[in-house]
Amino acid sequence: MIETRSAYSYFRPRRAASWWNTINDLMWPQKSVKDKIKRRAEGFAEAGIDTAINFGFHIRFDFANHFGQLHGYMNEVCEELHKYGIRFIDHYSCNLLERPRGEKEYAKLHAAQRHHVLLHPDPVAAEYAGYLGYRFHDMCQVDLRDGGRGYTTAYQGEMFCHNNPMFLEMHGKYLERLLREVELDGAEIDDMADYGWLSTCGCVHCRERFKRDYGHTLPELSDTSFWGETSGAPITWGNYDHPAFRDWIRMRTDSIADHVKHIKSYFPDKPLMTCCSSTGPIVLNAVSLNLEKMSPHLDMLMLENCGIGTGSVKWARMDAEALQQKDIALRMGGAPAMALSYMIYDKGGYLGWALSRFWGVVNWSSTLPGRLVEDPVDMKETHEIVGPYNVWEKAHSDLDGQAGADVAEVRLASSKYCRDNGWRDADGAEHWDRVLRWSGAFVNRSVGYRLVRNDELADAEALKRDRTPLVLDGVGCVSDAQFEAVRSMLEAGGEVWLCLPFGTHDERGFARPEPLSAALLRGSAGAAYPGLHLLAAGDERAAGGVAAASVAAGGNGTVDAGGDSVSEMDSAAAGVSAADSSGTGSTAAGVYAADSSGTGSAAAGVNAADSSGTGSAAAGVSAADSSGVAGTTGVSDTGDIASGHDVSPGSEAAIAAAAAQAAGGSIASAALTKLIESSAFQPRIGQLAGDASWALRLRVHAEEGVVLHVLNQALEAIPDPVHKDAHNGSVVLRDFRSLSTDNRLSYEIDLGGLDAPAWTSAAVVRSPELGAETRPAVVERLSNTKVRVSIDLTGVELYAVVSQ
Repeated sequence: MIETRSAYSYFRPRRAASWWNTINDLMWPQKSVKDKIKRRAEGFAEAGIDTAINFGFHIRFDFANHFGQLHGYMNEVCEELHKYGIRFIDHYSCNLLERPRGEKEYAKLHAAQRHHVLLHPDPVAAEYAGYLGYRFHDMCQVDLRDGGRGYTTAYQGEMFCHNNPMFLEMHGKYLERLLREVELDGAEIDDMADYGWLSTCGCVHCRERFKRDYGHTLPELSDTSFWGETSGAPITWGNYDHPAFRDWIRMRTDSIADHVKHIKSYFPDKPLMTCCSSTGPIVLNAVSLNLEKMSPHLDMLMLENCGIGTGSVKWARMDAEALQQKDIALRMGGAPAMALSYMIYDKGGYLGWALSRFWGVVNWSSTLPGRLVEDPVDMKETHEIVGPYNVWEKAHSDLDGQAGADVAEVRLASSKYCRDNGWRDADGAEHWDRVLRWSGAFVNRSVGYRLVRNDELADAEALKRDRTPLVLDGVGCVSDAQFEAVRSMLEAGGEVWLCLPFGTHDERGFARPEPLSAALLRGSAGAAYPGLHLLAAGDERAAGGVAAASVAAGGNGTVDAGGDSVSEMDSAAAGVSAADSSGTGSTAAGVYAADSSGTGSAAAGVNAADSSGTGSAAAGVSAADSSGVAGTTGVSDTGDIASGHDVSPGSEAAIAAAAAQAAGGSIASAALTKLIESSAFQPRIGQLAGDASWALRLRVHAEEGVVLHVLNQALEAIPDPVHKDAHNGSVVLRDFRSLSTDNRLSYEIDLGGLDAPAWTSAAVVRSPELGAETRPAVVERLSNTKVRVSIDLTGVELYAVVSQ
């Protein structure tokens, strides 16, 4: 059965905002600092904020000499906020130390990381820095290249080792003091990752754990069978075809999960979360970010969904990760899932607020002071930006997205096994690339979907209870239990949309003698499964029952049937047989395809890198150059997960990557269109009139009934003419405009089986852009279950909600 924890029992944030600190706050208890606390707490209350999250005193052990002042300040913040019923969550990084090396790194730190209050010691003092007798340099990660302390260009700093017992002991003692001196309501302990990438950690504790837990001795870097090519950036290291390397990846994420468990032991009666900007792509293995492995020890989840750059308007590429984190939170006893949106100006705040409404998650709004070389003179505080939207929401559409149930018409498999094992198909695309293309297709057609992850995919009863189609696209690593559960669902009349390869490897990344797809396509007792639809990523060769042949060429880079377009066929077609084979990765960690021109890519630009650092991957999943640049689909609290070139949502790389995703998405879109045209699938929402750029999402609430959220995809960013993100050079989003033209929209919607009151003529359209105005939603009954809904969004650029 799916492991679901007992029901979440802590407080539930709805409208959160960052409580920003500056170095002047360390002057507490001076009157000016105390007065600022009072003014801001009052402003938070007026802005409808219910949860404040500390931001600024981030690299916590750099403040070891000032913990008394820091804790005194934070406790007074708690006292003032609690007067208004606002909760306070501390947020800090426990395992990073800012230690810039050289003038260039020093200058970069103080230009691009000013949002962290910078109080790092100089190199002489750093040699003696410590806390409670623990010397920091004795607990740092070890660089595999030279045996020195590891270094991260993402933060211009060094890192404590998650396996070092002295560090864990010191951190525990700090937590005891923090909780004794500050009346916190919860904590976000950040940076549960390895920001040295695969160059760390080679300390004795990590080596001993690898030997103890997995039975391997960590090889020297000269062993290319394990490490692959190590002359480039550490994010590119590693050979996923080597079983011991895959175990090394597992050990690193085990270590961080155990650290989170250790932290949680100090918070038995308060909620804990950590920052995990992304949950899908293989590149996260290099930084040891694995939210699914950490989640048993967490109480809340958060996703950084958009940054301060212009690329944030391309929001649909974040949809899959938002829904995946939402599913993880659901399996955590219905825990809160939170979306953090960064902004500099009002429209960025509106975009983040609207995304949270569309996804049905907690909104965490945050300006990002200190990420620009110079702060704009007209820059507002967070509560000043988000306040009008919160106030409007409470007055006109006070919906709790966490209490609503998304209407899912399709299930989309998302395999952690594929990611953990570095699995890629013959074109170099990873499984998450395929998840993204389906997500994009579903958003474009307003098809409700949800993610199905490893545990549920292995639960036959859970698969059979849900009668919606299950999409299995490029699920290369499949366990025996998952295969049997899928087969059991098909035998019970369930429906699967299968796109090869499938089951070429087991859950540990070992190649199977025959792909599991062959057994599925043979069916049961000589008869094909009626509910199995083969969606071939090919050139119509699969239509009509033509076999998809495998070409065995070993574990790395083997080939499966494939081409340039997508055909849909029913597996009941006579003579269908298929086998496929594909590797678990490639050299250089299986991350990149490259060419000398800097435009090389695999799978329609899905994965690319070049010497200039302009290569990118699906939604920014993996982009690197010789300086160690890489990124994820999300942003960390510094704006991206690495350093150097921008790979955050606001960057040119991310925009290019979004185009790559769109190219791949056309494959899924074509398959979805064929399924609809052949009546194999009938979506609940069909557009009848108006601009097709609006995405719709149905959610059912116990009291409000069916609610329709409407969000515009056709947004043109208006850049700030002056300011850029100092960390990555991306242009700051100043404003946006809608490119949609005909906003008198009409849809046919099937509301059957939703166990909610039917819509009537009382349904109305609301939007913050309309203020207190409501517009009627014209509802015409077409049948017992179907209605035609017509809405006028003239004058609305971004978001509207339709409800009774």
